[in-house]
Amino acid sequence: MAIDLSVFADSFYEEATEHVATVESLLVAADLHALDEESLNAIFRAVHSIKGGAGAFGHGALADFSHALESFLDGVRKGRQELTKASIGILLGGVDAIRNHVYALRQRSTPDTGAFDALKNELAKCTTPAAPQPPVAAPVAPSGYFVELALDPAEYPDRAAIDTLVAELPALGTVECVEVEFDFAARRRSTTRANACNSSFPKKPFANARS
Repeated sequence: MAIDLSVFADSFYEEATEHVATVESLLVAADLHALDEESLNAIFRAVHSIKGGAGAFGHGALADFSHALESFLDGVRKGRQELTKASIGILLGGVDAIRNHVYALRQRSTPDTGAFDALKNELAKCTTPAAPQPPVAAPVAPSGYFVELALDPAEYPDRAAIDTLVAELPALGTVECVEVEFDFAARRRSTTRANACNSSFPKKPFANARS
């Protein structure tokens, strides 16, 4: 069986009125002194509670306006918005608008939502636009490849054989530098190693060249 939420409406109106009083007292104090983090969080929670209750009872205009206040306050909490005398004045105007709206609902009359629309427009003027995100740099394509070859000493027994291989490399692409190392200590049999550094020729022809 569906629950008739209307039987709890008076409780919501009472709690919303209390939350409005809390927000008002803290904002009035903030108009005279710096608003500390605890007070700011208390204001945010009170507005959030009004928004949640309004949504649960189907009061869309009240929920929407409370959400606008909540979003602004969240920006203040996170350092994206500045709480100025002008914005405090708008928030206090919002408190009065919510109080009048709740009173009309409690009297079973149709609330005037014009104040909500006007205050949302004023609040938008005090809202600092989100900082644009820096463009993401496109990945830089590699200019070439580093290719390392371990050559079979039976096929390349001396420097002359290595020089012949190196002379053929430019046919595959631009070669910026070639380093040749003869390493006899790494293996008991002689091994020659040729490194082609930062070369722009394709790596694939040498993928299986290591022996």
